[in-house]
Amino acid sequence: MTQIRSFIILLAITFGLPWFALILMPHMSFKDLAATPYSEDELELADGSSYPPGGAGRVANGHAIYTAEGCAYCHTQMVRPSDQLGTDLWRDEWNGRGLDWEGDEGKPAPIRTLRPEDYLEETVAHLGIQRTGPDLSNFGWRNLSETQIHQSLYSPRSLNGRSNMPGYKNLYRVQRKGSGAGSKALPLEGEFAPKEGYEVVPTPRADALVSYLKSLRKDHLVPKSLSGKGTAATAAGDDAVPQS
Repeated sequence: MTQIRSFIILLAITFGLPWFALILMPHMSFKDLAATPYSEDELELADGSSYPPGGAGRVANGHAIYTAEGCAYCHTQMVRPSDQLGTDLWRDEWNGRGLDWEGDEGKPAPIRTLRPEDYLEETVAHLGIQRTGPDLSNFGWRNLSETQIHQSLYSPRSLNGRSNMPGYKNLYRVQRKGSGAGSKALPLEGEFAPKEGYEVVPTPRADALVSYLKSLRKDHLVPKSLSGKGTAATAAGDDAVPQS
């Protein structure tokens, strides 16, 4: 009986400590997070009156579709500190230039890392589990049109023959030409095009997903009250946005 009791205690410790450290403690730390208002001097640089600004409408619907389609299985949304976990800051979609509170413009600055507050408005935080595809934290900084994004979602290999991304054809509709919103038809050619007389157009669910992807910009100003020193990340021009 003593051995059984000892085994049960050790088993509880073995599984209980990791659960407490990795799940319960972070939950207790983050459960009371709330949007933080900017101070008067921060409002001149901030986009909105509080951080994070939040999203609604079609962007929120797109977030739900991103979740349902399992995009997080291959794409992370987590810019990690380079001094701890490698070079993800520089592998992300854009390199930033900072603007500090003293007003020095054009000073090179690293992409800011993500904070728990960046995920505040999301019911699911898409940190991701592996980097099979590129990180999408700052996908909105890419100079991609909605048509390009739709085409990459419907038929990735029509744009990149070596892509291993699956096509999300369930988000699109094949229709006879002239029978609907033909102006939104995807410019598919060759083996990727539908049969003669037909075209592929996005459904409202596809439009919502694209709106969500284009909204992904983790460049919101972090208030001094949270960071100790405000940091604003802004785009440094098209040449600072590597295309991957």
